[in-house]
Amino acid sequence: MERNEWLPGVPAPYSGLFEEVNIFGRPTGMLAVGDEGEPLPGAPRGFGWRPLAELSVAELRARAVQYRAMVATATTEQIMAGLRNIAERLDALADQRERDQA
Repeated sequence: MERNEWLPGVPAPYSGLFEEVNIFGRPTGMLAVGDEGEPLPGAPRGFGWRPLAELSVAELRARAVQYRAMVATATTEQIMAGLRNIAERLDALADQRERDQA
């Protein structure tokens, strides 16, 4: 497992959004909010958690576009709102990263 991935159940290294990655390091689409020191959620064997804070601005923006595209296939208003919320959080994280780099 790469250095920037953590196993399920280990304490989160810091607070923030984490994405589940499969055994090949590819995102599964599952997100979790981790609080520093609290155990990361469970996941299938070989899967882990990667902090979104370590993604580049371009990767964050691309993920936001993907979540906005998922809204079109959502089956309920609650799911649509959740997907929009995730996209907004990803964009906010990208905005913060751009401000920090400037």
